[in-house]
Amino acid sequence: MMTGNGRGGEKMSNQETSHKIVPCSLDDESFVFVSYAHTDSRTVFPIVEGISERGFSVWYDKGISISSTWTDEIATAIMNCKIFVVFITKSSVASSYVRSEIEFALNNKIKMIPVYLDGMEVLPPGLALGLNATQGITDTRDPEKIAALICDVLDYNKVTRRGGAVSHQKGDGTCERGKPGWGSKRFRLSVAAAIIAAIAAAGLLFAQWANRGAYSIELAKANFLPAEPLKVKISGISRPDVLDTAIIGICSADAPHGEYISNAFVQDDAAVMTLRAPLEAGHYEVRGYSSGNELTKATLASSVPFTVSGNAAGAFSIEIDKRQYSPGEDIRTKISGVPKYMIDDGAIIGVYGVEAPHDKFWGNVDIRERDSEFSLLTAPLDAGDYEIRGYASWKVWTDETLVSRVKFTVADEAHERSDSQ
Repeated sequence: MMTGNGRGGEKMSNQETSHKIVPCSLDDESFVFVSYAHTDSRTVFPIVEGISERGFSVWYDKGISISSTWTDEIATAIMNCKIFVVFITKSSVASSYVRSEIEFALNNKIKMIPVYLDGMEVLPPGLALGLNATQGITDTRDPEKIAALICDVLDYNKVTRRGGAVSHQKGDGTCERGKPGWGSKRFRLSVAAAIIAAIAAAGLLFAQWANRGAYSIELAKANFLPAEPLKVKISGISRPDVLDTAIIGICSADAPHGEYISNAFVQDDAAVMTLRAPLEAGHYEVRGYSSGNELTKATLASSVPFTVSGNAAGAFSIEIDKRQYSPGEDIRTKISGVPKYMIDDGAIIGVYGVEAPHDKFWGNVDIRERDSEFSLLTAPLDAGDYEIRGYASWKVWTDETLVSRVKFTVADEAHERSDSQ
């Protein structure tokens, strides 16, 4: 929500004072609550104006009366709105006001449309947890398209548009409100066109609902390495499915409905979506549901089985210039054949004792190229047996993500000198 005089006395920008939209009254039976950050007004308000121009009433904090208590009226507006629209940006997630509004709406189970103007990755963990089950709008390239998508969701949730009498032409060519004006040929033609358009729209809507829950998913192959990307091709998705938060997820092959390892909401313009294979070897499947709110056999649209094999050993190779080093000596290292998906996930190599657990290393280096040579690792100071290990991802160091290793020793220099005398 933007900051005005009620939010710390901040000045309003010139852009804000030029807004065409007059906030609706809290007495309106059907309106949209708009939550956004003050600094995002130049981006947000063309979208909000698009919503208003399509006939929906909107409320934002310029509608607060001077004599009212600010927090009380904000809470009243959220409680009375039909839909809570929040624009997620770096600025808004840093705003205590916006976060309070989101939390209040979530706690009171108000229907919500998050619009991720800066992407979902800007969400801090707390908000990400709260918004996890709420489908948002991620295609934010075109303000007009965003407004249209929001209005589609508003129509789906039966948010009514502003009413009003229709203007009709009188016989003398002037307009008059409230009278039918059936004698006007233009009016009869416009009514006929409206009826035809309504029939066409009804036919399209019927076709979409008839196809609901019938979309299919495909995988390019049936076997994957741990953490490898899964490109999921989606076809036949209907608009009602998308509006009802259609979802795809990865589950164990025998998992009950609702128990998934990872998931993503389906966007109507996303023909291919990317998930990640689990880290552990085993049998899995990608499942597509027509509703993210109800994961049951009835809403299961499609499923495709796949396997994760082994521990990805040998996914890339590690070579070192020799097998024995002095304490603290540089280790010349060569890496080759690193898969791109591991580079994207932050593949890493480190120096370990031979029996050391995965998280007990002497030093490590990120891998940023498929093939590289460097001397950034050094031998430990204590004599003994060691190894350099390569992991598929810096996020998780386990047997499943350990992909390569090479052993070496650190010699006791004092022992070597006594032997030579």
